Amino acid sequence: QKDNVAFKVVANAKELGWKNYGIDISSKDSGSGKRLEFHATNDNKNVLSGSTSFISKQEGQKTIIEGSGSVKVKEEQKSANFKYIRTVFTDSNEKGVETFFNVALGERSYVAESRVTNYEYKNSYVYCEEKKQCAHAEIQSKIDMSTPGMIVNVINAGLDLRKLGVAPELGLQMRDEVSDRRPPRFTLDLHINKEDRKYHLHAYNTPENGHYASGVTVRLPSRVMALEYTLTHPTSQDLPFPIKGEACLDLDKNRPGHKTSARFLVDYSNSGSEDKAVAEIGFFHPKIEKEAVIRLNAFMKRPENGCFKIESSASLCHSALGTDRVAKV
Repeated sequence: QKDNVAFKVVANAKELGWKNYGIDISSKDSGSGKRLEFHATNDNKNVLSGSTSFISKQEGQKTIIEGSGSVKVKEEQKSANFKYIRTVFTDSNEKGVETFFNVALGERSYVAESRVTNYEYKNSYVYCEEKKQCAHAEIQSKIDMSTPGMIVNVINAGLDLRKLGVAPELGLQMRDEVSDRRPPRFTLDLHINKEDRKYHLHAYNTPENGHYASGVTVRLPSRVMALEYTLTHPTSQDLPFPIKGEACLDLDKNRPGHKTSARFLVDYSNSGSEDKAVAEIGFFHPKIEKEAVIRLNAFMKRPENGCFKIESSASLCHSALGTDRVAKV
């Protein structure tokens, strides 16, 4: 029959201390309404018993079930109330189901939320003990297509059980972006105990047309470490030169003298009867004090038809060598 509830289970688990653990929940008529009665026993001893009012109603796309009353937890009497809401999305562009469930037992409460649609997935759980000491767990994935030609997906996850004596608090956020105007982009942030700001990881890949940047930064109590890479080239001319790239490893961004880097440059130009190409590689480490550079140059000249001249040179530059060392062909 509609709005009737009947649930019964018996379980045994020696490891959990369950001996003929029984749960019996049923709805019964009470005057002009209904009541929800429940009993839970373990080894024939009361664990939970009592009853609440039971109201079920429909409001548009929402189904609402709620009630309140009192229960006996072992030998202690406590107030109790609950509310369940289920919403079905069918009319808009978003299709799916959202649920909300809240139950309070004396000073303790539990809230669970869920949302599953074609644009969003979310599950969250909050448990609060006396004096508002709460623990929570949440995961959410949301898709944003409001900007034409762009799809953004954001994922958030969090776990905080410190109020229950379980540490630490963890948080994660990931963002993906796909667009018809630029290459795919990605960022990730992971923290431990956000308020302390002692442990944090940030990873990113955020390219633009002509500028590509990616890296990882790790924040620790004693230092901030980073590995970063960039690549650039012009986009407003026929040839994508010069092309420049650099990779850096910094073992402590808060203090100088811990950075190692490598870079390169490639360039090409043409002016009538002459072609010129240049390649340059640079390397720096704190122990060599100044950057070491290798340069390669190549020229091709065409002074007249059917005749051309090629010249190339290479040089190694560093202060430890005195003057530059150059070889030509």
